[in-house]
Amino acid sequence: MLDRQHNLVSLLHAIKTGLESHEHQAEDQYFKNPETRLDHAEWTVKQALRQAEKALSITKRLGQLMVTLEKKQGCNSGPVSLKPIWERVIQNLQDKWASHRMSVVMRIPDEFPLIACDAGDLEEIFDLLVENSLQAAESEEIPCPKIIVRAEIGFSIQEEPLAFVTVADTGPGVSEKKLGRIFNPFFTTKPEGEGNGLGLYLVKALVAKNGGTISAASFEHCGITFTLQLPLAS
Repeated sequence: MLDRQHNLVSLLHAIKTGLESHEHQAEDQYFKNPETRLDHAEWTVKQALRQAEKALSITKRLGQLMVTLEKKQGCNSGPVSLKPIWERVIQNLQDKWASHRMSVVMRIPDEFPLIACDAGDLEEIFDLLVENSLQAAESEEIPCPKIIVRAEIGFSIQEEPLAFVTVADTGPGVSEKKLGRIFNPFFTTKPEGEGNGLGLYLVKALVAKNGGTISAASFEHCGITFTLQLPLAS
């Protein structure tokens, strides 16, 4: 997978550089004839349009992200049950994971304690993590991919009980070099033109907003495991 970091500054800089390059070449009479100059101008404009569309997509996603976080500030957290929300996310994405022949393994006990998390936030967190696994499996054409979710009780450093929820897949994984950056805004391991590097950034923001933490463990070609630590409801 290619390592790309898309952001507005680099895209705008690329547009400016491309247009300036064409202008300088025209001034220096680099082109052999008017037709060649026109062809190059057309190519330059098409490149600029593609980059502008990408910048617009990022701007739109940033706006949606800000609205999502602002709307949910101060909202009541839970109590909420993990299992029904996970099942709803899988049901909503059934067409996608079924088309990838991806199997879903759920290890959430029926009587798992309620957690203190906004139900809408938790559904979006699960949705984004599953989408991430689906896209990774698709990009690498993983045979018989799996998504596994587990929930168990653990304890914080202060010995307070927490819900430990892991969402793992058997996809291509992430190299150690890239692993430390996957929650950064605009960072993506997808090929150029795919993804905007905001999905996992939003996941981390939503988890933190609900008083939890998220970490990731992975080896290249060996899948990735996300571990969420969320407070239990009183």
